[in-house]
Amino acid sequence: MRSHLKLFIAVSFVLLAALAMNAAWGTLAAVAVVFGSAFAIQALNQRPVLGVGITNRLLTDAQLSVSKAHPAAGANNSTAGINLGQTTIFPVNEKFEAVLSVPALPSLVDAKTVIYTFQDSADGITFAAIPELATLTLTGAGGVGAAAATRTVRLPSSCRQYINVNAAVLAAGGDNTAVSYTLALKF
Repeated sequence: MRSHLKLFIAVSFVLLAALAMNAAWGTLAAVAVVFGSAFAIQALNQRPVLGVGITNRLLTDAQLSVSKAHPAAGANNSTAGINLGQTTIFPVNEKFEAVLSVPALPSLVDAKTVIYTFQDSADGITFAAIPELATLTLTGAGGVGAAAATRTVRLPSSCRQYINVNAAVLAAGGDNTAVSYTLALKF
């Protein structure tokens, strides 16, 4: 049963108890208080932040997922921005994570790197690095490029309404333009 429904039931039992006390129905009032308290405790135990329900199902929302082909060597590009739906992400009613997924880069030249940077924006146009989040760096090695990588982060409270990821490939880094990286929100 969802926690908001449990809280509604708990409030209903408390109101029933108040009515029963006014009508001098002592036993009914006691039963209503017990059931109301049980539902309230159960509902509040699912609400770690008072008044804000937190849900984490670890599901990826297909509409909140963007992919971008890697840039050519010596260039950079960014995914489209994902709109978080509010100007500041806290408080939130759901716990979510931003997930960057990068498949293997077999054409990344030895000792050359691709650096991925999480960025945010207030307007969805001008993006800047989120200073609280570390970059992800993939380095070519052994003549086989770089292995696949995933970076999962929780966005800081200072994060603005839109997020994206920028990928920067060093000059002479090889041709990885056929491989796309993905930014998705996982709830």
